Amino acid sequence: MPRGRELTCEERAVIDALHCEGKSSRSIALVLNRDHSGISKYLKKRDEEKKPRPGARRKLNEAQLRLLYTTASNRVVSASRLKAELQLDVSTKTILTYLHRNPNFQRRIKEKNQMLTLVHKQRRFDWCVWKLAWIEEWRKWIFTDEKKWNYDQD
Repeated sequence: MPRGRELTCEERAVIDALHCEGKSSRSIALVLNRDHSGISKYLKKRDEEKKPRPGARRKLNEAQLRLLYTTASNRVVSASRLKAELQLDVSTKTILTYLHRNPNFQRRIKEKNQMLTLVHKQRRFDWCVWKLAWIEEWRKWIFTDEKKWNYDQD
């Protein structure tokens, strides 16, 4: 339980300004008519809040992360396969977490293809037999993997 009055926003601003000027906590306390221990505690607490907290150490280093991201971006592959291929000593959940945190990746579940039924197979076969009978019709077609050419002068 606090023993004195809480510092106001204005007092905190004055403390910060005077501390930046190099004043001691005792001289700041004289200006504000406060106890120097309260000023010291405020400055200590403020400095502790600015320090980054260490947290847990990273499971993957920067080189492993780059390798993970490049491998995952080049093709569609599962996290367990990434773990096996890159020989990473982390869980698949950790790999998914790293990929999820990166805004360049989106998790997608592969859609299942429908199996062909006997009716589908029969229709495909009938279509092929029908196209085999074409002789003159095939002369109208050009098969190429090149760009579509348009000879219109529009």
